[in-house]
Amino acid sequence: MNKEIAKLANLAKESARIAIRESKVLGLTITSVKGGFLVRQHADGTIEKLEPVARKNRFIGNQKIKKGLVIHAKKEA
Repeated sequence: MNKEIAKLANLAKESARIAIRESKVLGLTITSVKGGFLVRQHADGTIEKLEPVARKNRFIGNQKIKKGLVIHAKKEA
């Protein structure tokens, strides 16, 4: 199971790298989190620091969200 998760994580990282590279080629703005701040990198390479990202504990109901948590979603009628 850990090998599958590691492979999936690597595929996700590579997909993100490709998407960022393609966005740069197309001259699009890329928004991401760096150093605890939301930043926007423009096509010309300038970086605009937008706002700090709040780090809070997240809960669903009374259960804390943590790595490996399985969330079952119900379809609304």
